[in-house]
Amino acid sequence: MEGAPELLGAVAARMQAIDGVTVDREKMRGFTRRYAGTVSVSTIDRVPDFSQVVSGEWWKPEFQAHGKDDIPLAVAETAAKALNLHIGSAIDWSTPQRTFHSHVAAIHKSEQVRITARIEFFFPPGTLDGLPVIYYGGARVKAEAVPALQKTLYEKFPAVTVINMADVLDIIQSVVDQISLVIRFISAFSILAGAVILASSVAGTRFRRIREVVILKTLGASRNRIAKIFSIEFFVIGGVAGLMGGALAAGFAWAALNRLLDAVTAPDILPVFVAVGGTAVLAVATGWLASYHTLGQKPLEILRDE
Repeated sequence: MEGAPELLGAVAARMQAIDGVTVDREKMRGFTRRYAGTVSVSTIDRVPDFSQVVSGEWWKPEFQAHGKDDIPLAVAETAAKALNLHIGSAIDWSTPQRTFHSHVAAIHKSEQVRITARIEFFFPPGTLDGLPVIYYGGARVKAEAVPALQKTLYEKFPAVTVINMADVLDIIQSVVDQISLVIRFISAFSILAGAVILASSVAGTRFRRIREVVILKTLGASRNRIAKIFSIEFFVIGGVAGLMGGALAAGFAWAALNRLLDAVTAPDILPVFVAVGGTAVLAVATGWLASYHTLGQKPLEILRDE
């Protein structure tokens, strides 16, 4: 094992009313509806290691809820936003054995990645005494030791369900890889189509470019100078296209990850610069493939045709 296991007990409870208003599933929308059913609650004497208080105040470690009519409650920030809870909000709870009243004393924010159960509602010690508890445990184990640990746990505790999250992550990774493959294929197809369009555009303006070459040569421009002029033109076209594409891709990626998947991401500028540079180089190469022979035109031949 790579660290001490984490163990957390949870009790199934149901919210009956919030600030005196009965919790009605039919009046809830979207993600909030899951709070109309049974939710997992737990007790703890201090702020969990994986959380921090963002509003309110946590109870003291020695606080006990025995005999209290109004019990303090710590709510996760996501649940507080979904249910419009604030410090002082009153919540009535029910379990198969008893009912009790609570008020929101603290709102906490948990880390996004951890191996224990995600509990959004915490009470002081003593609140859930006598109620049936389900324990969730998590441990980080070296990959080569997982089969032996699963076998030992099954032999010693056959009623305990053991889930190897690495297998779950492998399945998720395989799905993500397939999605990435499709995206890469579409991206490659788009790049190829863009190269064809650029080459066609350059080839379509071949006569105009021949006239430009003839005029520049007549004015004394060398072959290398004309090549530099065309290269700068192609480079600017490709750079602008890469900048627009990179900015749009970064914007859509940020919206998908932060808004749809609620993932915490940091801006990564390097791929945008790579996209700008790669697109510029590709534009230069494609442009020259379509207009390379233009530099070989003799000014006198064109002027005679005129």
